[in-house]
Amino acid sequence: MLQEIKSDLLRISILSGLACILGIILIVVPADVLLWLCFVVLGLAVILFSLPEFIHQIQYFGEEPLYEFLLTCVVMALGFALIFWQEPVLMIIIGILLIGIPLVKIFTCNAKMAMFRTQLPILILGVTLILVGPGKLVNILFDVAGWLIICLALVYFVYSLIFLLPKKKSHAIQREKKNIGDE
Repeated sequence: MLQEIKSDLLRISILSGLACILGIILIVVPADVLLWLCFVVLGLAVILFSLPEFIHQIQYFGEEPLYEFLLTCVVMALGFALIFWQEPVLMIIIGILLIGIPLVKIFTCNAKMAMFRTQLPILILGVTLILVGPGKLVNILFDVAGWLIICLALVYFVYSLIFLLPKKKSHAIQREKKNIGDE
């Protein structure tokens, strides 16, 4: 059990250290580089979230309406545009389209709640693009996020040391005492 406590302490230390490193990266790295990386990740996310529906549309090409296939293709094209062409105005336009196209799909579908669940990630990405697209306050947002991540990592580390590890240690000592008494 003491070995388990050591491994928990190592895990807590590594997670807290990685979170602090991420926070420092958000503070130190220029906002332009971080913004570029965020939009590439958002573009990949749009493509990955649209890929299952694209495959479904290809499998049932003649059976489902053509506009659903075209809308899925437009969403995937917007994902590629996020990766390769990053202009602030374009980000807002893509964000609006990433909200509008899923809403059209939801309102035209018979199973609205099921379609809403499948389109929710794309809707969230669209809202994110509208909010972050212009990038005027992005540097401040990255700094705040970096400091917040560092603070949360330190709180997690201290909380784990104060509350979680002593409980495990006391359970380990009780088990060892039971094992000694059994002999």
